[in-house]
This record gives sequence, C-alpha cells and structure tokens, in this order.
Amino acid sequence: MPSHAVSLRRALRHALGLAFTAVSLGTPHAFAQDQTASSEGLNEVVVTGSRIRGVEPTGSAVIALDRDVIVETGAPTTSDLIRKLPQIVGLGASETASGAQNGAANATRGVAVNLRGIGSNATLLLLGGRRMPPAGTQGQFTDASVIPSIAVERLEVVADGGSAIYGSDAVTGVVNLVPRRDFDGAESWARYGAADGYYDWSVAQIGGFDWSTGHAMAAIEHTYHSALEGKDRDFYTSDLRRFGGDDLRSQQCAPGTIVVGGVPYAIPANSTGTGLTPASFTANTRNLCDNLKRGDIIPDLRRTSAFVAVTQDLGDAVTLFAEGYFSQRSFSLRDSQVVSNLTVTRANPYYVNPTGGTGPITVQYDFANDGGIPENPGEAESWQAVFGARFNLSTTWQVETYVAHGKSEDFVRRTQNLNTTPGGINAALAITDPALAFNPFGGGGISNPATVAAIRNGMFIIQGDTDMTVAAVQADGPVWSLPGGDVRLALGGEYRDEGLNGLLTQGSAVAPVYVPSKISRDVSAVFAEAYVPIIGANSNTGQELGVSLAGRYEEYSDFGDTFNPKVGVTWRPFADIAVRGSWGTSFRAPGLAENDPRSGGYGLYGDTLPCNHRPPATTCQGIGIAGGNPDVKPEEATTWSTGFEYTPQALPNLRASLTYFSIEYENQIIGLRGSAGLLTNPIYAPYRTLNPTAEQVAALLGSGLPINSSINPATVTYIQDGRRQNLGETIAKGIDAALNYDWDLAGGQLSAGFNGSYFTKLTTSQAPGAPQVDVLSTLNFPQRFRGRAELGWRRNEFSALAFVNYVSSYDQVGVAVPRTIDAYKTVDLHFGYELSQWSEGLSVALDVQNVADEDPPFVNISGGYDPQSTSPIGRLFAVSVRKDW
Repeated sequence: MPSHAVSLRRALRHALGLAFTAVSLGTPHAFAQDQTASSEGLNEVVVTGSRIRGVEPTGSAVIALDRDVIVETGAPTTSDLIRKLPQIVGLGASETASGAQNGAANATRGVAVNLRGIGSNATLLLLGGRRMPPAGTQGQFTDASVIPSIAVERLEVVADGGSAIYGSDAVTGVVNLVPRRDFDGAESWARYGAADGYYDWSVAQIGGFDWSTGHAMAAIEHTYHSALEGKDRDFYTSDLRRFGGDDLRSQQCAPGTIVVGGVPYAIPANSTGTGLTPASFTANTRNLCDNLKRGDIIPDLRRTSAFVAVTQDLGDAVTLFAEGYFSQRSFSLRDSQVVSNLTVTRANPYYVNPTGGTGPITVQYDFANDGGIPENPGEAESWQAVFGARFNLSTTWQVETYVAHGKSEDFVRRTQNLNTTPGGINAALAITDPALAFNPFGGGGISNPATVAAIRNGMFIIQGDTDMTVAAVQADGPVWSLPGGDVRLALGGEYRDEGLNGLLTQGSAVAPVYVPSKISRDVSAVFAEAYVPIIGANSNTGQELGVSLAGRYEEYSDFGDTFNPKVGVTWRPFADIAVRGSWGTSFRAPGLAENDPRSGGYGLYGDTLPCNHRPPATTCQGIGIAGGNPDVKPEEATTWSTGFEYTPQALPNLRASLTYFSIEYENQIIGLRGSAGLLTNPIYAPYRTLNPTAEQVAALLGSGLPINSSINPATVTYIQDGRRQNLGETIAKGIDAALNYDWDLAGGQLSAGFNGSYFTKLTTSQAPGAPQVDVLSTLNFPQRFRGRAELGWRRNEFSALAFVNYVSSYDQVGVAVPRTIDAYKTVDLHFGYELSQWSEGLSVALDVQNVADEDPPFVNISGGYDPQSTSPIGRLFAVSVRKDW
C-alpha cells in the first residue's frame, strides 16, 4: 500500500477515535433531552449499510426489492431471487459446481452470493442485519437458499465496502435478507414448473399472530427440482466440432486405447478382451467416447427450510426477542467420469502389447460397465438461533443485545470410486488367474463380479462442520442537536467464536484412510458510527447535507488485529437531486480452511508441469504441496464510490441513479498448486525448489504429510509449495445505473425499470511484482455489462410484466484459438391475477423463464457452455397459487 494511503488511514483512525470520544461525552446530556422527545424514534427502521435507526447509508446507494417485487420475479428460491440482480455474478459456488473461484470445492452444491464477481467470500450475506454461519465442507461461503423465500420481506444490497460497519467479508458489499418478522395472518403458496427434461415444485406456508404484548411468526418451505441429465441437452457434449470447436471426447472408453511409447492403439470395437494379438491393432488410432452425456448437469435436489421469530414486551422499556432458522438439503448427482489410465504388466493373463514387446503398457479405460455410473449423494444442514433484548433507555435511545449460535454440517459420500489403494485396481490387474484377474481389454462387464466389487469400492467421503457463536451489544440514538437536525450515534461491541471441524475419508471400504482437521478462533470487535446533519432538509437554503463517520476495530486470535474506517457524504443541492460519495477500507479474514494446514486437500502430490530448468525437457516431474497456511494474513481493500440520484418533483414517480465504484483489493489468498508458470515465472521463485537433493526429497516424503498421488523419488526435479499465500491483487472499477418510472395508462398503471452494471476496468495480478493483467470480459471473470430491464402493466386484479436479461459478449483466451463468446439474452414473463371475487386473498400466476428457449452461447470447453453465466434449463413454465388467510 502506498505510504500516503497508510498515512491517510492512520490519520482517519485517530480522527474517528477523537470524534467518537467527543460524541460519547455528550451522551448523558442527550439522554436528558430525550425525556421530552417524541417516542417515534424508537420504532424507526435500520437500513442495510448503517447501524443507526432511521438513517439510510450516507454516501452509498441501496438496491432494494420489496415483497411485491420479490413475488413478481417468479424466483422459486431466495438464491434464485438474488441472482436476478446484475450486480450479482454467478462465479464461484453454485449447483453446477463450476471451477472458477474455488467453485469446484462446492461438494454439497450450495449457492453463494458473489457481488461484482470478485469472490463470494468477499460478499457478506446477512439475515436481518446479523451474520449467518458459513456453509460448505470448507466453510467457504454463506448460502442464501437456507432462508425460505416466503419469509423474506425485503432484499437490500449495498454494493460498497462495509467492513467499517459489519467487519470481515464486506469487501464488495453487503446483501441483507430482511425477514417478515411482523407478518400477521396466514399465507399459503404452491408452485410447479416444467422444462424439457426438467421440473421443479415448491410448497410454502407462513403464519403470524399478535397478542397484547407480543408477536410470533413462522414460515416453512419445501422445494424440489429434478436432475437435468446431459443427454437431454443437445449443446452439452464433448464433441464440439459441429459448433466450430474442438473434439474433446475422452480416450478413456470401453473398449479403450492402449498407449505404448506415446503411440496410441485403439482396442477393436467388438473386442471381448480375449484372443487379441499385435495384429489386432493399428498405430495412431484412438477410441473416443462422449462420457459427458451420461452425467447430470444439475443434481436432483430437495430442500426444507424454516424460519421463526417471536417478540415479547416487558412493559414499555424492555422487549425480548428470539428468532432462528433451520434448513436441510439433500441431493444426488450422477457423475459422468469413472475412468483411469491403467498400467498393465505381463502378469495379467489378458495382456497384449501392440508392438510385440513385453514391457508395461497403458490402457485408457472407462469403468462405466464395470460397477456402473456413480451416484454421488450428499446433504447439508444449517441452523441458527438468536436470543436477545432491546432496552429503551429513553424515548429515543435504545440498546440491543443478543446471543446467537449457529451451525452448518455438510456431508458428501462417494463410495463407488475406483479403488487405487495397494489392494485395489493395480492388484486386480496383477492377478495371474484368468478367472479372477481384471480384464481391461474389452467393453466392460466381462470380469469376475467379486473382482469388480473390490476395485469399485474406493471412497471419497468428506464432512465439514462449521459453527459460530456471537455475543453483541449496541446502543444508538441522538447525542445533540444542530441546526440541521440531531447528531446520531451508534456504538457497540461484538464477540464471535468460529470453528471448523473436518473429516476426509479416502482409500477403500476395506482400507479407509482418515484425515481429520480441527481449527477455531475467536474475534473481538468494537465499532462506532456517527451521522451529522450539517444542513437539514428543512433549511432555508433548500439544500441538505449529511456526513457519516464509521470505524470498526477487530482482534483475531489467529492473525492479529485490523481497523477499518469509512466516510460517507450525501449532498442535496436541490430538491430534485442528491449527490453522494463514500470512501473506506475493508478486509476479509482468512477462512478457517485457508488457515488450517490440514485442510484444502493438504498433502503431497506427484505433479508434471512445464519447465525450463532441465533442457531439453519441456515438462518435468516433481512434488506439489497443497493445503492451508497458518501464516496467511487478511485480504485488504480500499473502496470508494460516487454518484447521484435524480427524483424530480415534476415527475414524482421517476427515480434515476448513477454510481461509479472503485475497488483495490490486495493480499488476496491464492492456492498456487495448478497455477500457470509455477516453474518458469520468476515471481514464483520463493515458492519452488528446483533440482532438490535426494536428502530434501526424502525428508519431505518422510515428513508425515499424506502422499495423495504416486511419487517416484528418482524422477523428482522440483518441489513446489502450492499452499495458500497472500499473493493476488484485483482492481475493479465501473458504473451502476438504475432507472424506474410509473405512469397511468388505459385505466391501469404502466411501469418501466432498468438496473445495470458496467465495468470500466478489471485487472488481476497473481503475485507481488507481477503485472496487472486485463481479465475483463474473459471466461471465468465478470463480463463488461450485465443488465435487467422490465416493463409492466397492472390494472385492478391483473398484472403482466416482461423482463429482459442481458449479459454482454466476452472472450475465451489462453487457448490455441481465442474466440468471442456471444452475448446472452433472455426474456422472462410474469402474469398474475387476483381471484378475490372467488375467494378472498386468492391469486394465481404464470411465470415463463427464457421465453424464446435460448440455448447458452457456445464456449469451446467440455460441455459446450459456461455454467457460471448462463442457464442450461431453457424455457420453463411455472404455475403458482397463493392464498392469504
């Protein structure tokens, strides 16, 4: 960080401290003034982005979707609702478990929220302004779908750094799910949707009631969607030649391909695995198969979620509250890949060498007909309970304190993998008895069933349990009056205990290998926020000017402390326009899995990488080290934004806004193993040892780290430390725009709206000193522009809306033939009708997603499309019924 930025940050820290001290000294006087003030302030709402009741986040824009808008989107789950926003990018954890941004580690198919597409772990997801326990087997994200959509009153998004208010993770912003805590009555909802080869359904119920001193509500929702099979989508294939792409079909087939000395020989298609001779083969031929088509694109998944909230007044001064949620998700995914490159020696009674030699050969083989396609089930369970109290210290000052405890348990069980232990496939290939040996030279299904059972009992069972306990207290209210209004203050403290327990089971059913992990930490924080109305809304000048100052100090038991300030300004020079701006710093604490040496696939791997230190060789064999790192530090960011809102009095139903944002995000944690240029790029020199001595290799192999793949010490020419490090940097800049207008037409009301996000810059650097690389609008990174427009008409009981979704074109780079990926445009429709004349509170709706049934744009990767930016489902019709009781 530049020295002037450090000095500015230090100066702001001291200035904020002095400001909050001065404000706090005035608090007793404010209490005295409050005794005669109106009690309306105690009922004011806290808006996302601020901790002060009745104050919108100063200097920052808020994107808000109310209950009516939520219903009209037609989204079946809370996660689907959030992903309708252009500011939310589908990179990272999703049901398709895509590879970018650690998405492949999403073993239980949760759905993360990723503001700006910079990283789901850089977006803070809140429920009613409070943290939720993280999910995933590595505790790497928070899943919004654990909250029933019927229980959500409002969705609020502040796409601006928020660590000064909320602490860790709020680098790109905050997404807050505001629940329907005050719901009174009952509401039922049912939905059924269908597309080609796919269907989903949901049922939900919410109810609430009052009594003289309190209120209670509860909601429950059950959702299900079928698997989407690869064979049901024409574009989903490995053979991309008809689209102008490559043939990416696998050589691991049944019958497969023999490779000797780098030369392939296709096993004859009608082979029974016996009677083969060298004359049966032709050099430089291959068997190719589209294994991808037999797997699932989207898993079969069902989810049950519930939310409850209760309040109880104890007189006028004290209110007790309790709330919580529970969610259980189970899924099953049909895996397309159960293949391997087998080393077969002369010991195998079916051995044949196409060259006539007697040495070991490689057989590229598919085990689908030997034990079947694996069904990989998993489940996830998450819950949180909150108990607290609010104290009215005066008619305007309020204190809230609460204790929360939550837990997420994620579990994946894969027990039909190939057994690669010493008693597994290699042992079966070395059996000399033809009645028991495994035969890889045919089409499968020809070997002894007991032998097949012994080689298809390989296990990958991963369990991750994350838990979080929070104790917090906060007070807010006015401290003194200025001509522009009351100076308001919020201050408080928080203690948080976080834990991650993991258990990885590998090996086989008869020889399991257990790798446990356990790590925890505690966090202490103090925070303060002040709002100063320099010029009030009722001033003679017609102007309005407000300033907010916020700061948060946090101390972590594992890496140290951090302080983050934020300054916001909103100025309304005229009644029609408001100009705003903010500046602050944010951070993300290392995830517990990133800090744990025994997490993140830790251990040693036999790797083959491009190299230049052993000429004339261009690839070299060596050892890669993977896992977490207890020495990683927090990621840090400097964020600022500026913009305006236009709400002309002459057109009271018009609202326009424009916001420019800037994010400089450094010390990003990167796992180096698998990164390009590990052995050749000078920036990675500190993390590699070239030409290690035999003693160094032996010491590493004997260190106790698990050896996760085959390593031949005699061929090791490097040791590469791929454990997580603070290396990366991202610079993101862009513009958010929104426009909404309502007007009367034909006896009804016509509405039009637009929300879009446009990047002007997105660059990344993979290590300190490495150049910034432009990654904007490239595969696995955000596109330059994402937008959603709507046009709606409502008259009496009828409503009709059309939504246009647009993702701009982007490029596939880093491949032999770079290409442009076409823009993705879809149209959604919503029709609603109230049937109150038949039954009070009854309504029906028809939603159509992707009306034109647009296929995703072609991408030259296996599968033929980008699951991070497009949907493989196609046109989907959904009918829903809603009844208020």
